[in-house]
Amino acid sequence: MIKLSILDILLLASGVVLGALIVDVISGDLDWKGAMERGFWIVIIFTILKYVFREREEGLSERQLILLGVVRDLGPSPSFQISLEAQRRLGKPISIGSLFKELHKLVRKGFLRTSKDGQRSTYQITEEGSAAVEEHIRSFTSKYTRPSGDLGV
Repeated sequence: MIKLSILDILLLASGVVLGALIVDVISGDLDWKGAMERGFWIVIIFTILKYVFREREEGLSERQLILLGVVRDLGPSPSFQISLEAQRRLGKPISIGSLFKELHKLVRKGFLRTSKDGQRSTYQITEEGSAAVEEHIRSFTSKYTRPSGDLGV
């Protein structure tokens, strides 16, 4: 069975519509200028929809999972503390822009929540964020462990 994502369906639909425009031009039902205008708007709409649905379909990146784990382990924390611990775990520096981008994505996805404490933003993991970290840990460890009772024979 073929499994199509929303992005795949949008891509197929836009290809069909653009193909129909070309057929209309070749058959003389539509001039090139009209086809170009319609094609332009189809590409713009597809690009917007792709951006919107990509955010929803993407899983969590390794960096996002590390950030979730850091916030889970530290408790409510400012970005500076999160940055230091995440860099320690990753073993390499994280730019502040990249850190805020990833934290913002996690807030938008509902895995973190933020609150203002004076000038500072404090990040706290949500139940969904904790569940995502736990699911990743279960999934990862299941690859390296054998179910109980399985003798591997």
